[in-house]
Amino acid sequence: MGRPPADDRSRFLDSRAPGLDNRGKQPKHDSGSPRGRTPPKGDGTSPMGEVEALLDEMQAATVRVEVPDIDGVLRGKRFSRDRFLRAVESGGVPWSQAIFCWDVAGHIYGNLQHEDWQSGFFGDVVIVPDLATLSAVPWEPGAAAVLADAFDASGREVAVAPRTALRRLERALAERGFEVRAALELEFVVLRETPESARDKHHIGLRPADPGDLAYSLLRSTEMLPYLDDLQALCEQAGVHVDVVHTEPGPGMIEANLRHGPLLEAADQAIRFKLAAKQVARRHGLMATFMAKWSEDHSGCGGHIHQSLWSLDGRSAFVDGAGEWTAEFRNYLGGQLETMAELCALFDPTVNSYRRVATTPAAPRNASWGVQNRLASIRAIPGTADAARIEHRRSGADCNPYLAMAGCIAGALHGLDADLTPWAAVEGNAYEAGGEVARALPTTLREAAVLFRDSPVARKYLGDEFVDHYAATREWEVEQFDRSVTDWEVRRYLEQI
Repeated sequence: MGRPPADDRSRFLDSRAPGLDNRGKQPKHDSGSPRGRTPPKGDGTSPMGEVEALLDEMQAATVRVEVPDIDGVLRGKRFSRDRFLRAVESGGVPWSQAIFCWDVAGHIYGNLQHEDWQSGFFGDVVIVPDLATLSAVPWEPGAAAVLADAFDASGREVAVAPRTALRRLERALAERGFEVRAALELEFVVLRETPESARDKHHIGLRPADPGDLAYSLLRSTEMLPYLDDLQALCEQAGVHVDVVHTEPGPGMIEANLRHGPLLEAADQAIRFKLAAKQVARRHGLMATFMAKWSEDHSGCGGHIHQSLWSLDGRSAFVDGAGEWTAEFRNYLGGQLETMAELCALFDPTVNSYRRVATTPAAPRNASWGVQNRLASIRAIPGTADAARIEHRRSGADCNPYLAMAGCIAGALHGLDADLTPWAAVEGNAYEAGGEVARALPTTLREAAVLFRDSPVARKYLGDEFVDHYAATREWEVEQFDRSVTDWEVRRYLEQI
């Protein structure tokens, strides 16, 4: 995976706005308040002037301030242009910390231990826009969007925020002289439904937008072309680069390959793409879902993570001048294999995630790797420096992009620090691989949550506060499922028992 061209907004990002580093990121939490000095207003050449000029270019009267939550849902508020500019000038805006303790259904996690989370009277965090992510929202005329980070009252990053968790790991890589380039391949299903029709059907008997099963079919995608063309064009205008779109072997199933880039940027692109796919689908009278296994009758949706390691001076750390794998590659791979089970809750975060890996062809079921082997959890892809990479195939499309990538990097850092090497590559059917080339992975979220809470690697690289919070959210998800009465139970027992 080569190094992509510089962003065409570099004239703004390199302006080093007061309180921001040269990529528009907030300074490290130990450098004081994230707010920094108040950026001055100006004539278009000062930082605030640049922001106003960009909003003018976008004809934006509204700015959507976006914050990724624990489940990878992009939540936010719509600010008037003037209110947004005042928030930038003042260094941020107060926001309820409840945003990090709502579950995917919008309910407060009832099992969080910290008194601030338990009280129900949530204090505020300071939400600070990351101006490097300011972009247009072409499917919302007159709107712009910006991703934001959360800080507490003392100016420290909120440890449980997913974007913060990944940025901290990005810094840890840099401290060791490395950076990671990444890209996601996201599979999703397009349904010929609306939220109202799906609810009216009790989410049973939903109609895919296309009934076929053929992957890479040009014919199958015909009826979805108005939606897919619109999605790809609008995403490009929004700075979300979708390089390839094609059908997958399931009714209404599509895969989108996003362009590779720096680690945090790749996660930003992925979470924005997921929201865009859903919003643009609604414009076409359709629904899009990234659920890992939306139907027991059809294939599940994966979220594969392509990664390459680079030295900070721009050299590939995966292959040497002769194109051979390096020691750093073996460390990186070995660490991800060694920690895959204990970090699995980051890759497969829902009860439904484990339906996909249990039943979907080519969904990895053990911790294994192989060269160009799509049945293994990690596919090593050899090539020149610009192309050599690994593809982490365990994650489902339901993953939180920041946290799935964080799981990959935490494992990689462990491998680099401990000088690990991978066990032997699997050849042929990875599902039938023995203990010398494959190790077991959790088969339920319950099992994965226990392993994650007890993981020394997670605690070392992600921190106790994040681990305890995230483990509790996964345990809550299991508890909600345990209390539910499923359609399967009703069909199986209602008449006969």
